[in-house]
Amino acid sequence: MLSKETGEPLNPLQELIGEYYAIATENAILQDCGDRIFLPPAVLAVLEGEDPTPEYWEWLIDQYKQMQSELEDRQEQELQELKKNKGI
Repeated sequence: MLSKETGEPLNPLQELIGEYYAIATENAILQDCGDRIFLPPAVLAVLEGEDPTPEYWEWLIDQYKQMQSELEDRQEQELQELKKNKGI
């Protein structure tokens, strides 16, 4: 798939969630990583300025899916708490 803006191929994260959200999501995930010693070599390479590899995109998409799952879990817990408090 190609970017509507640049005509360049989309990266795997852009294909998954769209161009608009991909950059902010990637930045948020990378900023939330914490200590670099726990990051896979492919991620460290990108942080050092190398081009992303398939392993990097796989890791990033896994992180995105985990983040989404945690968000959905929190939202479900909040909904259940609201229902409990309102006697629903």
